[in-house]
Amino acid sequence: MGVNGPTLGTQINRLARELSGPLLERAERGRPMKLTPLGKRVVRAATGWLSAP
Repeated sequence: MGVNGPTLGTQINRLARELSGPLLERAERGRPMKLTPLGKRVVRAATGWLSAP
């Protein structure tokens, strides 16, 4: 995608602040990072927007 990790993290954090909630649950030992309910809504909206004609 041409975006480095720190830049991507900054953009995700900025979007979370603008939407007033976390988008991801941080990974813990033995558990992968996963989307919050708000994060799932954002992904659905973005997917719909990207697939629209």
